Amino acid sequence: CSKDQRSRDALVSRASGVAPRSCTTHRDLDMCASDVDVDGSLSAAVPQSALPCCSDQPLWTPGAMGFAELHSQHTPRVEPAGMSSSPRSPEGGGAARHAASTGRGGPMPLKMLDRRLRFDLKVGRAGWARYLPEDLRPGWLQESEPQANEAAGTPAPSGVCVGRVAGLEEAALGLVQVTGRVRHLSFNPRGSRQVQAAFDAVGSDGERVALARELVGHVDRAARCPHANHVLQKVVAGLQPKAVQFVIDELMEASVGKVARDKYGCRTVQRVIERCPEEQVADMVAELLAESNSLCRHAYGNYVMQNLLEHGAERHRQVLLGSLCEGVRTLGVVPAGCAVIATALKHTDEDNALRLASAVLKEPDVMLAMAAQRHGGLAVTRVLEVLRGPMRNAAINIVASESQALMASRHGIEVVRYIELQAACAGA
Repeated sequence: CSKDQRSRDALVSRASGVAPRSCTTHRDLDMCASDVDVDGSLSAAVPQSALPCCSDQPLWTPGAMGFAELHSQHTPRVEPAGMSSSPRSPEGGGAARHAASTGRGGPMPLKMLDRRLRFDLKVGRAGWARYLPEDLRPGWLQESEPQANEAAGTPAPSGVCVGRVAGLEEAALGLVQVTGRVRHLSFNPRGSRQVQAAFDAVGSDGERVALARELVGHVDRAARCPHANHVLQKVVAGLQPKAVQFVIDELMEASVGKVARDKYGCRTVQRVIERCPEEQVADMVAELLAESNSLCRHAYGNYVMQNLLEHGAERHRQVLLGSLCEGVRTLGVVPAGCAVIATALKHTDEDNALRLASAVLKEPDVMLAMAAQRHGGLAVTRVLEVLRGPMRNAAINIVASESQALMASRHGIEVVRYIELQAACAGA
C-alpha cells in the first residue's frame, strides 16, 4: 500500500472503530502495453533504425493509398532472437504463425490494421472515417458518398458528414422512422441516438408525447439500461411535467430508492427532481428521504441526494439537512457521504450551514477522517469557511494536531495548505 493509503486508513479506522484493512502487495508487471501486438503476441520494442526499408517509406495518409497497397510495400519488423511468442497455443501467437508460413520474422502491423479497419459496405464498419476532414477522407469513402446521397434522394451538403447519425445504411435510407419502434430502438446504442435525434427534430409537443408514450410499461428497465436511460432523460427534460407523470409512477412502482442506487437509474431520478414541481414529486422524494442515510453513503445514490440539496424544495432540503447532522459519524468515514456534506454546505443558507459544520466539529475523529478522504478534504475546507471565532480556532487545532499524517495524504494535504494560506493572509 502507498503511504497515502496507510495514513487515510489509520484515520478512518480511528473514527469508525473498524480495524484498518490489510495491505495487499501488487506485483509490478514487466510487460509494456506498447510491446503487445494487435493479435495478442509479444514483440520487442525495436528502434526506428532497426526497421529495414522503412526510413524511405512515406507515411500513410487516408487518400494516398489503400491499406493493402501500403502493406505490400512494407517490410515487417524483425523480432530479436530468443523472444518467445504468446503461449496461448502450441504454434505461438500471430507473429510466430506468420514467421512459420512466410519465412519472415516479426508481426505484420499494417496487415492487422487492414483487418481491423477495412471498410465493409455490408456491415458498415469504419464509419468513424466519415468524421475526418474532407481532404483526409479515404478515396473509397469519397466515392461512396454520392451513391449514398443518391439513394437517399437528397444532395450532399458541403462539409457535412452523410453518416453522422447512424452510418452508411441509415444515411442511404435518409431519416430513420422511429414511430412505433421507440422501445425497440432505445435499448441499443445506435437506436438510442436515433430516438434522441428524432425527439429533438419533431416540431410539436404532441409528437414528442406520442414518442414518449411508447415507453409506458418499460420505464424501470429503460432507466437501468446504459442506452435507454439517455432517451428517458430526454423525455423528462423535453416534455411538460404533466406529460412525464407515467415516469414517476413507474419509478415508484419499481422502488425509487432501488432505482436511485443504480449506476444509470440515478440519472433519471435526478432529471425528475430537477424538472417536476414539488407537489408532483412529493411522494417520490418522501420515499427517498426515508432512506436518506443509506443513499448518502451509496456510490450512486449520493448523486441523487446531492441533486435534491441543489434542486429540491425547501422543506425537503430541511429534512435532509437534519438527517445529515444526525448521521455525521457514519457519513464522514466514506467518500460518498463526504461529497453530500460538502454539497450541503455549499447549497444551503448560512444558519443551516453553521448547524451542519458544528455537528462535524463535535466529532473530531470523524473530521480528521474526512480530511483524508476523497471529497472529504473539500468538505472540511468548507467547514472551516463556515465556522467563525472560537469554533473555527478549535477546528484548526484539530487539523493541526494530525498535520503530519494529513500531509502524507493526497487529500489531507490540501486542507493543511488551506490552513497555512489562511494563517499567512491573516499575518499579512
